[in-house]
Amino acid sequence: MIDWLNENVGADAATYIGTFAGIIGLFLGAKVINLKFKNQVNKIDNSKNHEQTLNVGSGNGFQSGGDMNVTIGSINSSEHEEEQAKKSHDLRIIEKIVELLPYEDTLHHVDLSYISGMPYEFARSLDRAEDFNGPKYKIYNPKVEAAKEEFLNAVYSFNEICISFLSVDHPQRKPLMVVPPFDWRNGPSEARYRELQSSLSDHATMLINKYKLFVEVYKSEGFISDKI
Repeated sequence: MIDWLNENVGADAATYIGTFAGIIGLFLGAKVINLKFKNQVNKIDNSKNHEQTLNVGSGNGFQSGGDMNVTIGSINSSEHEEEQAKKSHDLRIIEKIVELLPYEDTLHHVDLSYISGMPYEFARSLDRAEDFNGPKYKIYNPKVEAAKEEFLNAVYSFNEICISFLSVDHPQRKPLMVVPPFDWRNGPSEARYRELQSSLSDHATMLINKYKLFVEVYKSEGFISDKI
């Protein structure tokens, strides 16, 4: 083509046209190289993104890494809130029991019950404590619930003996007391008196031990507040 241009157009025109064609060729070549470079960069970026997705989302092929992290956070938060709610529920029940039956007073009155009786109001508190053994007051913590059941079962057994052995004496006196039938002593009913007294003593010891265990268990499980 250059020969034809030289013959028909002239050397200068052919030279110019050749130069122009060369420039076009360089431009197109640069464009191709640029496209190849961009494609390669995009491949590298996609590879990095894919690697990051795999690293973050490993363990669950049906979920993106970001979604998986958010979901795990929600589950952990939900589980934590549920555990805190259960612990608060348990603590309230423990506090109610201890408020109804103050530890030191309970040990003192129960320990003397088979000898000199106990205050009437305290005896009523022992009766009310039995209600805490129902499903309404179930404690989620299994160790504390087991200790609570043992303690309240001991309270129930103690109350059963009290019904047969203790009664109100001198209603006009304050505070009102429930006491053993002292007039049974040195008489025909003395054997029955000693039998019931011994049984109440045994159940008093059991109740005290179970209360101590209950307190020990709930404290070891982290249930501590200003009320208990």
